[in-house]
Amino acid sequence: MMKWLSLICLFLLAVATQAIPLMLFVAPNGVDNAPGTIEQPLASMEGARNLIQARRAAGIINEGGYQVLLRGGVYRLIRPFVLTTLDSGTVPEPISYLANPGEEVVIMGSIPLANAYLYGPAPDLLPGGMQIGPFDGRLYYRNALLPAEVSIMDQLIQVNNAAFITFGGMNFTGARGTAVSMINCENCLVTNSVVQYNGGAGIAINGGQNVGVLNCDIHDTGAGGVNLISGDRQTLFPAGLFAENNTIRNCSRAFPAPGVYLDGVGNRAVHNLIADFPGPGVVVNGNDMVVDMNDIRNVLQGVLLPGRDWTLRGNRIVNNFIHDMPRSTGISLLDDASGVAIAGNIIARTGTGVFLDGGRDNTIQNNFFVDNPIAVRVAADVDNNAQTWELHSHIGTTSELYRTRYPRLQNLADNDPLLPLGNNISNNLISGGQGIEFLDNTGRYVAANNNPNEINPGFTDRDKDDYRLTPEARERLKGIRQPTQENMGRLK
Repeated sequence: MMKWLSLICLFLLAVATQAIPLMLFVAPNGVDNAPGTIEQPLASMEGARNLIQARRAAGIINEGGYQVLLRGGVYRLIRPFVLTTLDSGTVPEPISYLANPGEEVVIMGSIPLANAYLYGPAPDLLPGGMQIGPFDGRLYYRNALLPAEVSIMDQLIQVNNAAFITFGGMNFTGARGTAVSMINCENCLVTNSVVQYNGGAGIAINGGQNVGVLNCDIHDTGAGGVNLISGDRQTLFPAGLFAENNTIRNCSRAFPAPGVYLDGVGNRAVHNLIADFPGPGVVVNGNDMVVDMNDIRNVLQGVLLPGRDWTLRGNRIVNNFIHDMPRSTGISLLDDASGVAIAGNIIARTGTGVFLDGGRDNTIQNNFFVDNPIAVRVAADVDNNAQTWELHSHIGTTSELYRTRYPRLQNLADNDPLLPLGNNISNNLISGGQGIEFLDNTGRYVAANNNPNEINPGFTDRDKDDYRLTPEARERLKGIRQPTQENMGRLK
């Protein structure tokens, strides 16, 4: 239980001084005009927010900031908890809303179904069930411990244009839409929390920079897990949004959506376990994104880049374990997705390991492909056309910044843009299946070297997914780099 508190302290140390924060206590039996001491707690986060505002209006400065500590219990919201610029922390005065260590705090946006006014018959839910109501669009759900509930709010937490705010150690449950929303924020964090039984995504971060989701469990959502959308594609300014060391599972129960959605410039998904839902594990739509050291399993597709723009470049899909989706693709580069580095991944038991649908200047190197019917499939994007290419590439092909950052763009129009030129598939180990398949006569355009296909290449223990090569195999397979499997997925 102290692990999450330690992580929060590390985050705060990075942005604040060593001064001691003022602790304000909130409890289900508190009163919002109380002083917020442990003996006389406030009743709500709103009460704590208002008290902090009042202290600041009175000119009271508390170097070290504020820690709002919620005592254990269920807090049923009647409206979203909203923070704005007025509620921002600062470098010397960060603000955090935390569960009191050792106590379970549940923030709920629903009421018991027995107490609700209904517009039609309620769904008949088994434990663990959830459904969007066909008559009212509300979320109905039932977890293993409580009777059926029905949502009364679209969101639980809304943070807009704020900075230096942390939420930690809480359980966010029962919103009709996205549970936690942060818009145009800076240096904010959601950490060590559970986000479950919400009708939309778990957490959505849109705009801003250096905002992230750390060490959370996100499950049973109607749509996806975490949306990270920020960064300026005109200037290639990176936003630095992140989803790190989370478990994201059993999402997309109402609408297909990714476990992590990366859009914009310079965002990352690192060390996540993403599993068990009918949507993509990660979707990448932007520039200079990083998908690194994740364990992605049993999803609709592992990592998806929708493409349709030759200038969406600089993305890195590296050091991931992508596995057990036999009817799906491990990594899909669709509609001319270009300039992607795919390296150091272990892709096992998928339908196709990597699908390259046209596109330019992609590198597929030093990956292990294990028991995939096809390791890499390359096709020409015959359904596209030059007019579409012109429309989708207007930013980068004429921008000096883009042409400097991505030099291969300078010659993009010299040849038919639909030809898969500049792609390199090399130094990959393939074990089982067909290997590399070239469709549409694409083999003449792609450099493919040193991709041995061996039934028994010398894995330490294939049956236990231990794909470390034996010393003899390392010596024999020179030129192929061993992926770093030990730390893939969520860290303990």
